[in-house]
Amino acid sequence: MPKTESSDKDMIERLDIIIGLLCEIATSQPSEARGSITERIGLLLELGLSPSDVGKVLGKETGYVTGVRSRLKKQGKLS
Repeated sequence: MPKTESSDKDMIERLDIIIGLLCEIATSQPSEARGSITERIGLLLELGLSPSDVGKVLGKETGYVTGVRSRLKKQGKLS
C-alpha cells in the first residue's frame, strides 16, 4: 500500500500525541503519574485522540469515554 501525504500526516499527528503523553508522564510526580480515569480521559482527549482511541488505550468502552467527555465539557474542563 503506497504511502500518501494524508497517511504521513496522520502518523505524525499520532507521534506528536505519544510524545506529549511521554512528556506529561516524565514531568509529573510519581504519585500523580497515573491520575484518575477521568483525568486520563481528559488528557488523552485534549491531546487529540478520538473517544474510540481513548477507550482502546484505557480499556474502556467508547460510550463510557463519550460520557466522561460530556461531563468534562459541562464542567468547563474540556473545550
